[in-house]
Amino acid sequence: MYKDLYNKDANFYTENGVLHMLDRNRRIKEKPERFQDSRERFDIIFTVEERIFDQVIEGRKRKYEEKQMFLFYRFRKS
Repeated sequence: MYKDLYNKDANFYTENGVLHMLDRNRRIKEKPERFQDSRERFDIIFTVEERIFDQVIEGRKRKYEEKQMFLFYRFRKS
């Protein structure tokens, strides 16, 4: 993902902090995490694709009965 975003627009994704976050994660995590399998509660779940966002919402609704807040922000190149 890091290489893909870097190749698409390194300046844009560096300015909004996404490349920094991905670089940090790839240094501290040995593999991607499947939070869907975790029993932990998450305050923030960050996705970069609308399709994934929709899947997260559906999964959270099935897993937890109480109300939750969801926010979707679409990044646009300027």
